[in-house]
Amino acid sequence: MAKGQYSAQVIWQGRLGGFVYKKDAFGEQVISIYKGKPRNPRTEAQQLVRAKFALMRSMGSIFSPATALGMKQYAASKRMYPDNCFMTKNYPNVTGTAADNVSIDPSKIICSWGNLTGVVFSSAIGTSTPGTVTVSVTDINAGIGKASSEDSIYAFVYCPDAKAGVLSAAAKRTDGATLSVRYPNSWSGLEVHVYGFVYSAAHD
Repeated sequence: MAKGQYSAQVIWQGRLGGFVYKKDAFGEQVISIYKGKPRNPRTEAQQLVRAKFALMRSMGSIFSPATALGMKQYAASKRMYPDNCFMTKNYPNVTGTAADNVSIDPSKIICSWGNLTGVVFSSAIGTSTPGTVTVSVTDINAGIGKASSEDSIYAFVYCPDAKAGVLSAAAKRTDGATLSVRYPNSWSGLEVHVYGFVYSAAHD
């Protein structure tokens, strides 16, 4: 059973499952793995948890340009850092039965989270310009709720083999908008994955 307490700032402190939640010196919430007091700190199960955690830290670093925007408002509402939000959202999707074979399906990676919905990104396509992919946007929520033409849309290109990613420049939220992302020539012929998200002018 989870034990903990809520501070005056409504920041969760304590252990919940395999995670420990606490405040840092700036009052922000940080997350770490609960290590306990193991008799043998190098059991296969413990090494597997550490490997999953290490993968998430590495992936969080790669995706930080995207999550710094895509999870900014959600993280602020939870008094957490965007990188911590990335870890909590994606850790459950990490697979592997041993420390040397942990992985996460790129199609299941979450790099944005919030309340604004209604933008559909097309499949990314290559262009006649080498090292460039484009995505178009269909806005099915324009003018509804907090959706605004002042919202910004972004695309993030991730290359698993290169262990790196590139964030596009912002584009205004309009139906039919197109985003082009330039990635390094060294990625030519490698698999890439493209993620799209909206950063709301209403900060949600």
